[in-house]
Amino acid sequence: PSNQSLSCDAGSIVGAVVLEPEVVSTDACEGDRPVTLAITYPGSSTPVTAWPASDIFPIGVTTVVFESEDALGNKSTESRTITVLDQQLVDITFTLDGVVGGNSTRDIRVAIGTTPTILHVSFTGKIGVATGVVLPTAATQSCITVKDVDHSISRSGTPIASGARYTLAVGLVQGDSNDDNVVDIVDFAYFVAARGTVVAANHPANFNADAAVNNADLSFISVNFFQIGESCSGFTTGHPLARISVKELRRADLDVLTIADLNGDGWVDSADVAEYLAHGMPNDRPLDNQVGPVGPIQPVIGATR
Repeated sequence: PSNQSLSCDAGSIVGAVVLEPEVVSTDACEGDRPVTLAITYPGSSTPVTAWPASDIFPIGVTTVVFESEDALGNKSTESRTITVLDQQLVDITFTLDGVVGGNSTRDIRVAIGTTPTILHVSFTGKIGVATGVVLPTAATQSCITVKDVDHSISRSGTPIASGARYTLAVGLVQGDSNDDNVVDIVDFAYFVAARGTVVAANHPANFNADAAVNNADLSFISVNFFQIGESCSGFTTGHPLARISVKELRRADLDVLTIADLNGDGWVDSADVAEYLAHGMPNDRPLDNQVGPVGPIQPVIGATR
């Protein structure tokens, strides 16, 4: 076998299982010869001569030396290392909510304890998979939180042992374009600012990963309006806004979002949502007998406070 480097098995704080290989020594004159081995474990200077009965190798670097000798005393040796890392691995499957027809690569934030990591995950439609995400070694893994940085609120879950690794399946609720972990009127403003434009599949307002921001993307905000992300502690953070003033947007250097004040009253709120659903953007020209800018739409979003 070649040198090996692997993580601790799921559920084990001792090490990892490595099955004993079949090693054969052949002499040109005498055929097969016996093979002995000497295993030196981490922190030890005295080798043992038998493969561990449990097949478990401890955390650290173990050296395994295979040796064979012919009838005249000529020896041949091969040395290999088995490195067991002080970590475990989880494979995470992400499922986006709603109808997602396009493919995209998204930034997914995985928070393990207080340590967040950004993963670049390829999605085929609704499904994305991250393999071999590193976890601290533990007999039982704790809850972790997962969030699509540009599109979803956070969700929490606890990895489950499955063979040598852990697995975790997470459903991501979309509608959060500005990474504040809530779906609210500000996300509607992001939608309006990008609406009708050709964008990348991973644009923050492009929830269905097609080539444009349109009413299909608005449906994600509508259905999930006022939802807040989860946390492992059970306490939710974030405060969804039913309205925000144009002045507040400008003070936050978000002038581009002021276009969402469709009725010009100085606020972005449910009145602007109603205006959009009835007439679309100011330069839209709805066809006869249509309820909305591109056809009947019935999302219900919040209420002015």
